[in-house]
Amino acid sequence: MKRKLIALGLVGSMALALCGCTYSFNFNLGGRFTEKKVLKFFQDTLDAEEFDIDDLVEACEENDYDDDFEDGVYVQTDKSGTKDIYNAMELDQFYASIKSAESSVSFFRTNDISKSDRYATIIMDVKFKDKEAAEDFFDDSLEIWNDLSDDIDFDDDEELNEAYIYLDSVGYDFYAAMYRDQDQVVLAVIVNDTDDIDDFCDEFDVNSPSDLK
Repeated sequence: MKRKLIALGLVGSMALALCGCTYSFNFNLGGRFTEKKVLKFFQDTLDAEEFDIDDLVEACEENDYDDDFEDGVYVQTDKSGTKDIYNAMELDQFYASIKSAESSVSFFRTNDISKSDRYATIIMDVKFKDKEAAEDFFDDSLEIWNDLSDDIDFDDDEELNEAYIYLDSVGYDFYAAMYRDQDQVVLAVIVNDTDDIDDFCDEFDVNSPSDLK
């Protein structure tokens, strides 16, 4: 994700990105997420328009975002499409391998990379093959966060279901979050504008990473 972060104008390196960040966690979400509910939220609350997955992958790979992305777009994908989106956004630098994913719905809002008021929001609800696979993904992602900075230390607790970090770096507010519920994990990466993730957290009654600022 280092290349993507530079393109977004967020930070210069992963070491800088996670130095001095804050973190938090919560427990027991209790069956709040389904792809259908998250998709409806993207459509009705965030007013996102459906986008062609191939066009989204191409835009991410080329860092070329037109006006459609400022209004917010979503894609609904199968196993193969989920991996394509995940790889195009280079999320594997913040999160674990997504090989056990079965499907996903993803929201993306951003402006052109040349803008001085750069912002970006990615919210991705990933459905795994079973609850155990979702737990493994969540735990493996926490290990990545732990390895990236000495300032992060999550307890190894199988009941941990929310985790998020915040960084103020080079004039940008950067957030990453995870929410685990049964066989699904919602991932979120946010730069500067937290309105979309705040709305998501209000809708599903989870904690927003913006509270860490």
